[in-house]
Amino acid sequence: MERVMVVPLKKARRGSSRRFAPKALVYLRSFVGRHMKAGEAGGSVVIGHNLNQIIWERGITNPPRKVEVKAFKNPEGKVLVELASVKAEEWELFKNRGKPLKETKSGKADKDKKVEKTEKPVTEEKKESETKKKSARKSVAEKKAKSDKSAKKTTAKAKPAKKKE
Repeated sequence: MERVMVVPLKKARRGSSRRFAPKALVYLRSFVGRHMKAGEAGGSVVIGHNLNQIIWERGITNPPRKVEVKAFKNPEGKVLVELASVKAEEWELFKNRGKPLKETKSGKADKDKKVEKTEKPVTEEKKESETKKKSARKSVAEKKAKSDKSAKKTTAKAKPAKKKE
C-alpha cells in the first residue's frame, strides 16, 4: 500500500523551542503510523534520509510547518516514509532496501546503479597552484615562529625581577 500525504507538524511546536525538530520526527512517526495502520504508535515507521534532512535543515528550533511525504507499507507491516519530491529511482531503492536483487530475463541479477568516482587527470597548472599554496603556508608558519621567538626574547630582556630585602 502506497500513499502520498501532507503531514502537519504544527502540533510539534508545543513546549520548549529547543525540542521542536525531535518532536516533529516523533509526531511524524505517530501520524504516519496511525494513517497507515502500522500499529504500536509508529514503532515500525522508518523515516528516509531526505525527509530527515528537510526537518533538520533549519535547525532544532524551526522545523517546517508541514511536509508532503510518500508512505509505503511493505508486506511485513513496516512503513517506509520519504519526501514526496524525491526522485523515482531513489524512492524505489529506499522501498526495496534489504531485499534480494531481482533477476532479469537474461538470468543476471540487477545491480544498484552506483556511480564510480573516476580520478580526473591533474593538470600541471593545478600542481603548480598546489605547490604555491603549500609554500605560502610554510612561509606564514615560519614568520609566526620567528615572531614568537623574538617576542619571547624581548620580554625576557625587558626588566629583571626585583628582589625583596
